Amino acid sequence: MRILRFMGYPIQNFSTLEIMMVKQAQTLRELGHDVELVFDGVRRETAKVAAEQFAPEIKMHFNFPNLVDQGGAAQSLRYFRAAYKVLKKQHFDIVHMYFDPSARVLNQLARFFPNTIFIRTIGSTPVMRGKHVWLSSIKKNKWCFDLSGISAVVCVG
Repeated sequence: MRILRFMGYPIQNFSTLEIMMVKQAQTLRELGHDVELVFDGVRRETAKVAAEQFAPEIKMHFNFPNLVDQGGAAQSLRYFRAAYKVLKKQHFDIVHMYFDPSARVLNQLARFFPNTIFIRTIGSTPVMRGKHVWLSSIKKNKWCFDLSGISAVVCVG
């Protein structure tokens, strides 16, 4: 299987989380799968170099727009286009979206690739909160719409 995992943040340190994800990719590769990782930009070049040296056999994308530090509609559209190009050019069987905010953009991308399994990991069950109770149903409907193209949602909270 070909698997593409969107980490959802720019690489800053090559530490616990990043090492765990790269080791998972290496293990999947040993089992015969092809895994690629996407980081939303680079905050520290040393982290990028460390990741590439740790696992030169794993393809890692570092050139995606950074939505964490530079959000907005134009940046989200650039992210969508970059992700669309990678998915269109290469056939992936599974796309795993890990963190927001890029996962919010990728939720919509799933609609363009109906033959691909999209998996979304979220930190906790979405609970509608806020001062304006009347917004709860709108937020709930938005979550339902956003996740309607996703094959599976993993809640780690």
